[in-house]
Amino acid sequence: MINIAVNSFPKMLTTREMVEHLKEKNIKFEKISDRKAERYLKYNNNYYNLTSYKNNFEKYTRGNLTDKFIDLDFAYLIDLSIIDMRTRNLLFKMITDIEHYLKMKVLNTIERLPDEDGYNIVNKFLEKDYNEDKKVHKSILAKVGNTYYERIFSKYDMDENRKLENIPIWEFVEIITFGEFIRFYEFYTKE
Repeated sequence: MINIAVNSFPKMLTTREMVEHLKEKNIKFEKISDRKAERYLKYNNNYYNLTSYKNNFEKYTRGNLTDKFIDLDFAYLIDLSIIDMRTRNLLFKMITDIEHYLKMKVLNTIERLPDEDGYNIVNKFLEKDYNEDKKVHKSILAKVGNTYYERIFSKYDMDENRKLENIPIWEFVEIITFGEFIRFYEFYTKE
């Protein structure tokens, strides 16, 4: 066990102290009042997350304000956090739509291939994964205890010491992550 003195850790600040601490760094409260900033920190966003955006702003390099922020208002940090959240939400929606489209494209294409039964391509991919880094195997096996996947996994031998096989494509695309699906998609398009 590591024994670290409690005094070496930063003190937990109240929202009032957080505002004062930001003022010490030359962060202004002109576009939003101290009181509104405190309420924002208390109910909308945490200090650590919100103040991470301050690193995108310049600091003075000399004089009595060295290492203090230049023309940074707390309202700008709020704006950036909102832009970040909205961007992440939009990207997430786009990515899930792209993932769905690609899955449907793969399933529809495989359905039209005369030599593909929906198992063969997955078995080839799992064989390759098993012989390389087993990342997909490990990821799938990590989900075995999840009740969401229980119905799917109950049909397969999920021995972690053996290669996974005979999972149909229509179930396989639903149990792998998006990153794993991209890996499968790249394999599938080369096969």
